[in-house]
Amino acid sequence: MQAPPPSENMTIASGLTRRSDRGIVVVDLVESVRHFERDEVGTAARWHAVVGEIERALAEFGGRLVKRLGGGFLLAFAPAGAAAACGAPASIVAERGGSSVLPWP
Repeated sequence: MQAPPPSENMTIASGLTRRSDRGIVVVDLVESVRHFERDEVGTAARWHAVVGEIERALAEFGGRLVKRLGGGFLLAFAPAGAAAACGAPASIVAERGGSSVLPWP
């Protein structure tokens, strides 16, 4: 197989190295099945509180929900600094199970 001419290589390379100022945050309820098996009602209440906090953080930091993945979320932000600013409070809220409920058991 022969390599494409240099001008084509340059075009391909420039398309792959293009930079953008965007960031992502992944939120996951680790061992969600175990939590639901142990305490379905309590876990559901905590999870709904976390979802509410994430929705507020998205509005505050200008993010958007890309995908909801069972016990997790994929969030996108532009600029990337907004992802970092949102990520820290989101992880604390998730650890506590939402601001209005008790911590995860």
